[in-house]
Amino acid sequence: MMTILLENIELAGFHGVHPLEGKTGTRFILHASIQVQLPVTEISLDQTIDYAEVYALIKQEFSHPHHLLENLSTHIIRKIFTTFNHAQQVTLTILKKDAPISGFKGQVGVSNCLSRAEVMINK
Repeated sequence: MMTILLENIELAGFHGVHPLEGKTGTRFILHASIQVQLPVTEISLDQTIDYAEVYALIKQEFSHPHHLLENLSTHIIRKIFTTFNHAQQVTLTILKKDAPISGFKGQVGVSNCLSRAEVMINK
């Protein structure tokens, strides 16, 4: 099993339950890990997953506001599975850099790990 990684993706979005987040937006950091079954021999790009296509998909899906990062992460993972047939398991971490929590310094977020089988069962 091979792991395709996209780490430290920086995006701005309007995700969150607080009204201000929907108006001013927030900065996020995303990490994506995609497990793919590849042949042991030398491969070509059509046998694996193109990083640029994954980034474009994440960026596009991230542009649609969600109240909960849990729902956003599941939505993006489902889209990865429907777009990339080689993907077997996806872990997506979404961190909110400036959470509206009084006195809190740091990041909050979710990390969601789903297999193709889990997503297909729960369609």
